[in-house]
Amino acid sequence: MLKRYYDEIFGEKQPIDLNKPYHEYGKDEIIEFARREKTSCLEIMKKYSSNLDELTINVWNKSEREEYSSCKGVTLNRGIYHPGDGFEFVVTNIGRGHRLKKAPDDGSRYFCFSFDKDDNLLCAEKLAGEEIIQQEIIIRGNDMEYGLVFRQGELNQIYAAGYKGKQLSYTYRYDKFSGNIADVCLYEYDESGRRSSVVIIFNDVGSMLQYEFYNYEYDNANNLLGIRHSSGGFISVKGKYARKYITAAKVTEAMKKVLSEWEIGRAHV
Repeated sequence: MLKRYYDEIFGEKQPIDLNKPYHEYGKDEIIEFARREKTSCLEIMKKYSSNLDELTINVWNKSEREEYSSCKGVTLNRGIYHPGDGFEFVVTNIGRGHRLKKAPDDGSRYFCFSFDKDDNLLCAEKLAGEEIIQQEIIIRGNDMEYGLVFRQGELNQIYAAGYKGKQLSYTYRYDKFSGNIADVCLYEYDESGRRSSVVIIFNDVGSMLQYEFYNYEYDNANNLLGIRHSSGGFISVKGKYARKYITAAKVTEAMKKVLSEWEIGRAHV
C-alpha cells in the first residue's frame, strides 16, 4: 500500500500564528517566518526530489476526475487553480487561462488537473500534446499546502499556501536555485469573511524587504472591484481580466459600431 505524503513533515508543525495585522510586522519577524518555512522546503526537497514516479502513481491511484484549461500566456504555475491573487493583481503579464471542455488535439499547450473524490486538487500538469512539460504535485497537511513543481523530472520549485480553516492566510514561492523564500503574500479578512487586505513582499526574504500594502474594495453587492495601494493607486478586477475576454467577434462588433458612427457623422457634414 502506498504511504501518505503528509504525516512526517507536517506532524509536529503548527501553522504560523500571527496575532496582529501583517503590515505591522517588522523585518525580523518576517525573516523568522521565512526561516521556518525555508526549513520545511529543504526537508521537502530532500524527501521528494527523487520520488516523482512514486508521487505520480499515488496521484493516479487517488484521481477520480480531470479538468483542462488553456495556458497560453499563463505564467502562474498552475493557471486557474493557482492559490491566492495578491501577486497576480500587482504583477503585469500574468494570466490564469480559461477552462476547456476537453484536452486540445492540435499539439498546443494546456493544463490537465487531477482531483480526488473530495474535489481536492492532486496534480497540475502542463502539456504540449502528449509531452509533459511540467508537473506540480500537491501535498497537504495541518493547514498547509505545498505544490512540488517538477521540470524534466527534477524538483525545481515549491509553491506553498497556509490556511486558517478555509481562509487562505499566506502564499510564497521557494526556488531551489535561489535557495530563498520569495513573493510572499499575507492575507487578512474582515468580520464578514471577505478578503480585506494583502501585504506583498517581493524581494527574497533575507535581503532588503520591499513591502507593498493593498486593501480590497467591493461594491454594494459584495462583488470585488479591485485592490487599492496604500499610496492611493487602484488596480481593478476589470482591468486585470479585460484581455482575457476580448474575442475576435467582439473586436469586429466594436469596429462595425465605430464605422457606422463615422458614416452617420459624415452624412451630417
